[in-house]
Amino acid sequence: MKLFQCSNCENPVVFENSICISCGHYLGYSSFHNQIVSLDPNQSEWSIPSFNGDTYKYCTNNLHGTCNWLVTPDENYGFCLACSLNRTIPDLDTSENWERWKQIEFAKHRLVYQLLRLRLPIVSKMANSHIGLCFDFVSIENKDNKKTGHVNGVITILITEADAATREKVKQEMKEHYRTLLGHFRHEVGHYFRDRLVRDNRKALSNFREVFGDDTVSYQDSLQNYYANGSKQNWQNFYISKYASSHAWEDWAET
Repeated sequence: MKLFQCSNCENPVVFENSICISCGHYLGYSSFHNQIVSLDPNQSEWSIPSFNGDTYKYCTNNLHGTCNWLVTPDENYGFCLACSLNRTIPDLDTSENWERWKQIEFAKHRLVYQLLRLRLPIVSKMANSHIGLCFDFVSIENKDNKKTGHVNGVITILITEADAATREKVKQEMKEHYRTLLGHFRHEVGHYFRDRLVRDNRKALSNFREVFGDDTVSYQDSLQNYYANGSKQNWQNFYISKYASSHAWEDWAET
């Protein structure tokens, strides 16, 4: 992840910082310009010379301490690009839910930053239900019994994934020693971009199958076989992880 600087005092700042601990200025990130700029803490909107003098304000979710991205006053109903992808967030009446959602938002913002650097198309499902992407962040007690995964552009993340103790327990149970919160986002968005970039493109699909294998093999049967019998023998020679050996789709998402 790129290390940024406060544009007022040049102190190093990290991606999630909203205040410079050196000079006390607010900090805001522009996804369009890929810059963090210092902001007068006595104002709520800022005309930024390095951004062509345009006026910016904080994303609405800055009120929750989960976002330091900047938006123009009429943008996405006040939400930045990353936050505009949220379809469902947990009940914030409890401090536990809020803290977990905060960690999830930090990971998701890093994901969106990386997708922009890769110049991948980011479209909200609320704007385009056919090809768009959205996130449902739900508690373990969710009524629909949703689980972490991807279906037709909807990525569901259980907020318990943000709890370090719970995540470590699942790591051991699933033998996924590389399991991280940001890694979950990368994996699930990999499924989404396979649908966007590969599934309906004959040439891309042919190239996909040359590298990742036959994706027409039953996905459900492949996963059942994986959980019953484990990974393929000598998986280290052919796959990036054990789970990648379960099916071509998972090989793509893991990679």
